[in-house]
Amino acid sequence: MKIKRINSGIYDVAFAGRHYELERYPDGSWLLFEAAPEGSHRPREYMNDFATKRAALAALEGSL
Repeated sequence: MKIKRINSGIYDVAFAGRHYELERYPDGSWLLFEAAPEGSHRPREYMNDFATKRAALAALEGSL
């Protein structure tokens, strides 16, 4: 798993050959999105929300 901080509360996550975006919302929850492939015109796809960033990453790792 490779995690890159884009900005405060926004992370790009590469895992198992796929790219995800993890974003913290003002209410404190963390939303996980599947990023659109490069060059694609489709928007990112919402996957789930989590109470913590750690829980989001653990769920992503446990999805395989």
